[in-house]
Amino acid sequence: MNQKMIFLSNFLKSPAQVAAVAPSSKYAIKSILKNIDFGKAKTIVEYGPGTGPVTKDLLWQMEDDATLICFEPNENFCSFLGKSINDSRLKLINDSAENIDFHLNRLDINKADYILSGIPFSLIKKEAKMSILGKTSDALNENGKFIVYQQYNWHMEKYLKEYFSNVSKHMEFRNLPPTFIFVCQKMKILPAENR
Repeated sequence: MNQKMIFLSNFLKSPAQVAAVAPSSKYAIKSILKNIDFGKAKTIVEYGPGTGPVTKDLLWQMEDDATLICFEPNENFCSFLGKSINDSRLKLINDSAENIDFHLNRLDINKADYILSGIPFSLIKKEAKMSILGKTSDALNENGKFIVYQQYNWHMEKYLKEYFSNVSKHMEFRNLPPTFIFVCQKMKILPAENR
C-alpha cells in the first residue's frame, strides 16, 4: 500500500488520531522547514510524522551528525516508517509526545534545537494539550523553536502563548486542507532580580 492510501485508511479508521485526509503537501513542507537552520540543528524532534513526508525532508536536509526523534503513537504509521526509512539518524518511538521527557532522558539527550508537531491539538483534551506544551518548552534549548502545523485549529495561538514567546503564524493554502503554521520561540526565564 502506498503512502497516500495508508494515510487515508488510517484517517478513516481513526480520524481523531490522524485528523487530516492526506499527508502534508510539498508546499506546506517547504513552509514548515524554512524555519530551521539545519547547519546548527543537532537534535530535532517530530511529533506525529504519520507516513513521513516531513520526516524524509528533514533527514534529507539534516547534517550527518544530527539526530531526528519521531514520536508516533499510531502503530501502522510506525511500522510503515520503520520499513520505508533506513537512516541511522532516525530514532522512531511508538509513543505519545506527552512522554518526551522520559524518552530524551532514556536516549541521553539533554535538549532539542527544534521540535515540530503535526499532531491534532484540537482533538486532544486540554490537560494533555497543556502537558505536551509544557514538556515541549522544557525540552527545548534556550534558543529552541517549536514549529506547529495544524488544520482547523486557528485558536491554537492562545495556548502556545502561555508557554512560548514571539509566536508567529501564517497560512499555507497550497495544502489539503489549508494549514496554519505557528513558529514559537522558547520563553526565556528572567533572573529573579529582573522580574
